[in-house]
Amino acid sequence: VKGLAILSGPLTRISIENPSIKSILIDLQFDTIYHEHYSYLSASAVHEISKRNGLQLVKVEELAIHGGSNRYWLASYCRSNRIDESVGKVVNSEKEIGLFDSHKWQDYSTKVKDTLNGFRDWLNTDAELPRRIYGYGAAAKASTILNSIGSNTKYIRGLADASQEKQSRFMPPLGMPIMSPQELFAANPTDVVVFPWNISHEIVNYLRP
Repeated sequence: VKGLAILSGPLTRISIENPSIKSILIDLQFDTIYHEHYSYLSASAVHEISKRNGLQLVKVEELAIHGGSNRYWLASYCRSNRIDESVGKVVNSEKEIGLFDSHKWQDYSTKVKDTLNGFRDWLNTDAELPRRIYGYGAAAKASTILNSIGSNTKYIRGLADASQEKQSRFMPPLGMPIMSPQELFAANPTDVVVFPWNISHEIVNYLRP
């Protein structure tokens, strides 16, 4: 941020887009936490960090992309800068939902464990029912979920993805094969788990006959 301040002139506007940590808390988006995201920022944190380094947070756009993202607009500090009302609105909403309350995150942890246990239990019924379970979307979200449930992934027979770069490769942790959508259709699955839920409408419409 200090480097951005050095590079900024009086008319410079800096745009930073980041997954919304508020959405991660409210909507239980724990599968959004993975290696590609080096940080999870709140508007409160961006506001404070900017102020300490000679910048100002002048606007916050709340976007639907990726299940909820924030686009932060920064400018060099100047008393005459117009601060959009969105800054105060988002900062206050973060406080109101308890984003900085450790008890909220402890409750969050419990809900994540319950969700994963529920998924494990559902997969375990495969041993008792004649089901053919497959997944769709070899994305980072899928990697987070599959690594979290461990050996239960053996009940998912494969993972389909439209990207040819991913097909014929394997998904951790148990080397789950990645196939084409056409191979998925040929397998005639009884159940398909859609991992990239942020684009689930597109995927579901594609998978439906």
